[in-house]
Amino acid sequence: MEISEYIKLIPEWLTATGTLLAVIVALYLARRDKSIQCVGDSSIYVVIDPGLTDSRSEYVILTVTNVGTRGFTLKGLSWRMGIVKRKYYFLVPPPNTYSSRIPTKLADGDQAAFYFPIENFRKNDRPLLLTSSPKFFKPIWLLFSCLVVHTTTGQSFTFKMNKSIRQELLDNRDL
Repeated sequence: MEISEYIKLIPEWLTATGTLLAVIVALYLARRDKSIQCVGDSSIYVVIDPGLTDSRSEYVILTVTNVGTRGFTLKGLSWRMGIVKRKYYFLVPPPNTYSSRIPTKLADGDQAAFYFPIENFRKNDRPLLLTSSPKFFKPIWLLFSCLVVHTTTGQSFTFKMNKSIRQELLDNRDL
């Protein structure tokens, strides 16, 4: 074969390669849309409510946002504490006007938020979460602790604790 014949084959090879890449991308996108994608956050915020006499209240706020196209049902939240011997502490959302209910359905772009009063967190949750923590490596231990979101499909998603919650757990008051 001469070089001119090879040059005539280049458009055919480019067309075949382009078609193959288009099929791969289409299959990838179709499979990606079938999976659940969510984002979780845990932090301490001050909520200002002008309708209350004590308008400034601190809350531990946990949020879960569906960022994918597939909807899912959130069936529970828990803290996962520890590095090697992990312990799970399931959370029951408080019955206040701010918090979402469990179970809750999250469609594309929906968000569920759970507001735990900081006083309850300091009095009840904080001592419980720190019962199995090592005495000297507590900051490193807390880096590996996280929020776990449980869905009805059996999938669980883990999200790192925000720095404000880790700092609250490291604080030595009330212990």
